[in-house]
Amino acid sequence: MNTSPLQTSFFYFLMGALFTYLATESAHETIWNFSTVALMVMATLDFGMAFRLVGWHIQWKKSKSKGWSTYPDQPVVLLITLFGKQFLKSTH
Repeated sequence: MNTSPLQTSFFYFLMGALFTYLATESAHETIWNFSTVALMVMATLDFGMAFRLVGWHIQWKKSKSKGWSTYPDQPVVLLITLFGKQFLKSTH
């Protein structure tokens, strides 16, 4: 069973919200301790990936009208979006 990017982005958004909640709960006297900063970094990465996957889903919906009927391979597309055209040049 294939998982759509929209479903995966929902999971990442929930994880980002959980890490944000845990970070606010771990900040006692200051927000600059290691656990708070680490949790906020994880939340930022999760929210960023969620927004990227929503954008990818919207882009796929637009290209579906051009004749594509299925999602491309997710790991390959995610690597290409993370590393850009340099990834394509290094593999060929």
